[in-house]
Amino acid sequence: MRASDLEIPFRGVRRRITGEGRTDSENDGRSTNTSPNGGRSVAVSPNPGGADTTRPNTATSGTGRTTAAGSIAGGSDTGGSHRSGSAGRPPASTAPRIAEARILADARAYAQCMTEHEFFSHVTAAIIWGLPLPYAAIRDTRVHVSVMAPHRASKRAAVAAHQARPRLVTVRRHPETGLRVSSPASTWAGLATVLRHPYDLVAVADAIVHVPRMPGGFALPAGEREEPLATIDDLAAHVGAGRRAGIGALRAVLPRVRTGAASRPETWTRLTIVDGGLPEPILDYDVFDEHGSFVACVDLAYPQLRVAIEYDGGQHRTDARQWARDIDRLEALAALGWYVIRVDRRLLFERPAELVRRVAAVRARRAA
Repeated sequence: MRASDLEIPFRGVRRRITGEGRTDSENDGRSTNTSPNGGRSVAVSPNPGGADTTRPNTATSGTGRTTAAGSIAGGSDTGGSHRSGSAGRPPASTAPRIAEARILADARAYAQCMTEHEFFSHVTAAIIWGLPLPYAAIRDTRVHVSVMAPHRASKRAAVAAHQARPRLVTVRRHPETGLRVSSPASTWAGLATVLRHPYDLVAVADAIVHVPRMPGGFALPAGEREEPLATIDDLAAHVGAGRRAGIGALRAVLPRVRTGAASRPETWTRLTIVDGGLPEPILDYDVFDEHGSFVACVDLAYPQLRVAIEYDGGQHRTDARQWARDIDRLEALAALGWYVIRVDRRLLFERPAELVRRVAAVRARRAA
């Protein structure tokens, strides 16, 4: 992590909301789709497979822990927002920006006709809050709108309609957009039925509880948010609020949530390393020289061994100034005796076992 990275809040992929006229209802977290012709089918969480997704080929245990023995097709940089382009799709560098603008525009447009009992939820709420999602989670591009029971869910076209129980959901007014939306903690709980991989459910929670800060103990820029969107206790309260769809997944991942991860790939890197049998590294670690001067903040670290693990997103290869800063940082860390393991999208999402092997090998050498 770098000071320049922290100038931008923890952001995820923004999604485009369009779609055919379909509605569904949710009772106790269960959803069904009703097509315009009256046909009825059970809603299925979007498949995270494909070249631009993060579908795991690894084995998942009943606790939601995934081994690092396999590979994960696809993946994305910087919170899941950088992915390979393909025919008919905007370039990877612009697709997230286009999607963000479109989803927020569609949500604002729908808000003009919302009833007082409706609010945005699920994937749409995650996008409004800026939470990181895998691309697969938004392939169903309808706007997710919930209503508190006993009110009836919307039947408007292009809306994924849900009925929520008041004791399970908290509704807030988003501070920047003014939209009525499920709270960050409620949004996370609702995504348990959407996100197939437990790492992504952890990544969303990590984003919510992330404590904003500047590396080296410097002050945040004026006007920047200083508090997390919610606390781990807030998440726990939603898990304990009562039975809901996906409660098992929420209970499994809650103990794995941390406040120091500043991006979705950082969460995936941490969990991949831990599930590979290695000790959990420290997140967001500040390195100082012998005089107490700040040198760098690294994504993950084993301080006693002076081993750092850095995730390099697409901007580190395409931004010349970022590239130059990276070189300076690496040189400064090396001068202090630190060994930096650099991780990119392919290593993390396609070759997780190799990532674990590299970290284990470096740890063994440094401990010898």
